[in-house]
Amino acid sequence: MTKQEFIEKMTKLGYSEPQALNQIFVAADPDSLTGAPYNVVERSAGEFVIYEPDGRGGYSLAMVALGRPFLGRSLEDAYSYVHNEIAEARRIYGVRR
Repeated sequence: MTKQEFIEKMTKLGYSEPQALNQIFVAADPDSLTGAPYNVVERSAGEFVIYEPDGRGGYSLAMVALGRPFLGRSLEDAYSYVHNEIAEARRIYGVRR
């Protein structure tokens, strides 16, 4: 999913464009993380991970099925993961993440 597709899908969930863009921060390295819900870092060439605030002032890796950390091959994979996580949370809990 491209950045523009991400924005379009997020607006269908009720987010404005700025709100959608505030969900993801693309960081240069793990030392550059922000308070954004999802911080994407290219760990090595073609390997992207996502860090989420852990509620204790730090960050933890975003997890997928079976407790494995998200490992994407592109930034587009990260946008898809974040959209799916937010859409699923809204479906289950009826709230924004």
